Amino acid sequence: MRAYFTALLFSAVAGGIAAAVVAKPFQRHLRFLASLICTALIVAPVLQLVPQINISPPQAELGDISSYDLAAEQAAEDACTALENYIFAETGIKVQDISIQIERVEGQLYLHSIKVKTLKEDCDAVYNCLYALFGDETETEVYW
Repeated sequence: MRAYFTALLFSAVAGGIAAAVVAKPFQRHLRFLASLICTALIVAPVLQLVPQINISPPQAELGDISSYDLAAEQAAEDACTALENYIFAETGIKVQDISIQIERVEGQLYLHSIKVKTLKEDCDAVYNCLYALFGDETETEVYW
C-alpha cells in the first residue's frame, strides 16, 4: 500500500512541476495528462478487487482445430469462382462443379488439389486448360 501512495504522490508532484515549467499553451494538456495518471493510480486497486473474467473461445479437440481453417475455406471459395471464370474465358466451357482443396502449411496457404465436373466431351479440353495453368504443381482431376 505504501508503494501505491508513493506512486500517487510522485505523479502528482511531477505533474505539478511539469505544469509550472512548461509554456502556457501546453499547461492545460499537461495538467490533463497528470490528472489522468493520478486517476489511473487511484482506480488501479479498485480494479484488482473485481474478479477476473476469462473470455476465450471454446476449446475443441486437436483434430478439429487443425482441420478448420476459415481463411483456407474462404480462399478455396474465391479460387473456385476465379477458376470457373478462367476456364470459361479460355475454353468457352461452363463447368458443372469445381472443388478446390487448400491447406495451410507453416502459415502459408497451398493449393493441394482441384476436382472439376463437366460434360464427358469437354473433359480433355478442361484438363488441358488446367494443365497449362498449373502444370504438375497440383493434383488435377476432371470427371463427368
